[in-house]
Amino acid sequence: MRRRPATFARPALPLAAALAVLSLAACSETPPATAGSDDAPAVAETGSEATELRDAIKAPIDQAKAAEAQVEQAAAAQAAAIEAAENGTAPSEGG
Repeated sequence: MRRRPATFARPALPLAAALAVLSLAACSETPPATAGSDDAPAVAETGSEATELRDAIKAPIDQAKAAEAQVEQAAAAQAAAIEAAENGTAPSEGG
């Protein structure tokens, strides 16, 4: 029984084809939408919509910063308790 030599041509062919399709799609130019065309957005983004979007993005970031501050306070209290336990003194109340 004769064995065929292992080649990398078969697995590389779909990859090369996909790469070629993606590169051609990236190079295609679509015409810009004009004000009178049906493709143009009906309503431009207003200031209040931009503010709502910014607030929606900023809210979780602010929550994360508040949580980070609480974690840092807890870590500082824990470090103080560990230090006090190592030195044999009582930790201060109220952190």
